[in-house]
Amino acid sequence: MFSSDKTSKDVTGMIHDQKIIRKRRFAVRSVLLAAALAAMASMLAIAHDYGAALIDDSNRHLVGKESYMSYTITKADEELPPAEAPSDEVWETAPLIKSHKNVVITPNTITEFAVTGDSGRYTTPEIIFGNNDLVIFEKEDGSGWKLDKGETLVFQAHEYKSELHREKGQSIYYFYIRDGVILKGNVLTGLNQTFELTAENAGEYYVCLLNTSSDPISLKEGSIVIK
Repeated sequence: MFSSDKTSKDVTGMIHDQKIIRKRRFAVRSVLLAAALAAMASMLAIAHDYGAALIDDSNRHLVGKESYMSYTITKADEELPPAEAPSDEVWETAPLIKSHKNVVITPNTITEFAVTGDSGRYTTPEIIFGNNDLVIFEKEDGSGWKLDKGETLVFQAHEYKSELHREKGQSIYYFYIRDGVILKGNVLTGLNQTFELTAENAGEYYVCLLNTSSDPISLKEGSIVIK
């Protein structure tokens, strides 16, 4: 026999049970989401600082590799420590640079590398340099290239392929020094790098490279010529 009261009670009970199940599922999902967010918030990834160096047997295994990451674990309710900004004191490590007020960058490190050759054609060494590390090429005696107005200094080099970027290559931000003042050039991305600097004024010039990729950039031997 059909009973409206019994049917009503059964339907009410089913709805109640469904609510409990939904609440439990929601509770489990909420706990998992909270745990995931807490884990993400509790880890601070800090890219390994490679600096810049000539490629040799001691670091050749790093060529083309991704950055190693280290982690600082904090409690979920703790604030993450602020990331350290590069200090302006780094400019004092580069005597070639008398003024840096015309650029907004502050590199992590500044390293000078001597080139070889003469008669207007110079060979740059194989180097590896990390994110936000600045490289300066100079002649063996520490001097730069004296250009007359309108002359062009051309730097060319090839990147080693990286595991992450492969055929795309990585980004290098080019700067240059003119009579002690560092000035910005342009950004180039790709395995084949060619930076041309045409002198707006006569002076002594140096080519500078800043790694703007998250991973180290490794360059094969390149060249610097005046045309």
